[in-house]
Amino acid sequence: MNIYRRFFKKYAFFLVIIVVIGGSLGIAVTRLLPESYDVSLALNIERKPSPNTDFYTYDGYYAIQATELFGKSVTSWFITPDFVEDVLTNANKSDIADLSVKDFRTIFTPEQISANGVEVRFQVKEAELGVTLTDAIFNSITEYLESRSIQDYSIQVGNPVIRQTQYNPVFFSLGGIILAFAIGVTIAGIKEYYWKK
Repeated sequence: MNIYRRFFKKYAFFLVIIVVIGGSLGIAVTRLLPESYDVSLALNIERKPSPNTDFYTYDGYYAIQATELFGKSVTSWFITPDFVEDVLTNANKSDIADLSVKDFRTIFTPEQISANGVEVRFQVKEAELGVTLTDAIFNSITEYLESRSIQDYSIQVGNPVIRQTQYNPVFFSLGGIILAFAIGVTIAGIKEYYWKK
């Protein structure tokens, strides 16, 4: 224990300087990051009413469960490369050929928030692109429903909520401090090892 105490006492000034520099760089990074926008889009899934016959006596009872299951399918579309590629094609994105299969899975973050509600979040460089992608999502959903002959459900695409991304300087500063401290200890350790030799 005394070894570690002597080590940190010996290099305390050096580590403090490194930590201060790391924290300052962490804050500076928040100002150097490119401008971007967070987009939240709500999808409302509605089950079309069935004919009023004896066969459908319990239709209302199962409607919520059926809608929830379909909502899970809709959620999965946004991490399915072919659907995401279709959305980007409808949005006239020019860099589609440069994307890997893994990239397609990370563009949208879908979440089923209720039996008939799905939220889709994504990030764009320009606010206008958020609106363009919303229109493209609407077109792709319409095409998907038609091509798969899904007639029991309709999906309403809401207006996107677009806000400029706010980077937390405390988070970046803390990250810079931790990284700088680790680097400082490594440098001091290497110096101590070779100095003793």
